Amino acid sequence: MTFEKLEQSIKLLYPNCPITKIKNVYSIKENDPQATVKEFSFDIPEGIAIDNKFIKLLSGLFESSDEIFRKECNGIVLFEHSGKNYCLLVELKSTFNAYNIDRARKQIVSTYIKLNMSLHLLADYNKDDFIFIGMIVAKEPNAKDLEDIQKMAMLLNTDLKRKHLFLLNLFSKKQDVLSYDYYLEEKSYRLSPNCMYEKMKYCHVAVPPDNSIYKADIAKFL
Repeated sequence: MTFEKLEQSIKLLYPNCPITKIKNVYSIKENDPQATVKEFSFDIPEGIAIDNKFIKLLSGLFESSDEIFRKECNGIVLFEHSGKNYCLLVELKSTFNAYNIDRARKQIVSTYIKLNMSLHLLADYNKDDFIFIGMIVAKEPNAKDLEDIQKMAMLLNTDLKRKHLFLLNLFSKKQDVLSYDYYLEEKSYRLSPNCMYEKMKYCHVAVPPDNSIYKADIAKFL
């Protein structure tokens, strides 16, 4: 599989799918004028980016379905690094709190499902050729959010705490690996392995408090 062949196959089957060739640097922007994290960029030698407008079009198929199937993240980037193929699913959030992190996870899961649902029609694509990483780019929690996180950490090991473990691990370790997704599990969705992960790493890219535009060394998160 080459990225050039994959790009050609996508364009042939989905001529309205916006694809950008990447060389050296790529930026993902947040369109919300109220956002305090407005842009995230990183260096990669080359790759391709699929605009989330394509995922938004697919969301129309799930108009009456659960909300998780009607979401999408900010950026989808496919590239090669040190002999391995990666697909980054990136979501920008202004604040690190329970609401935003839960929403970001759902946006990334939804994008993963719809992206693989569409690309698995292509002979030149196999999701097992890629390492998928969900990247949540957000500022460190403020004093109020930090207090809430500390309260969550003190909960007993019950189902309530289980729902907060993703947030707690992202905060303390800057990453977490999810097997399937607990929201989909709770709702009893049984999805094909062709469009859902067995496990996937999520990372928190911490943006400094005074920055609205941030550039990261992407190799640190792979």
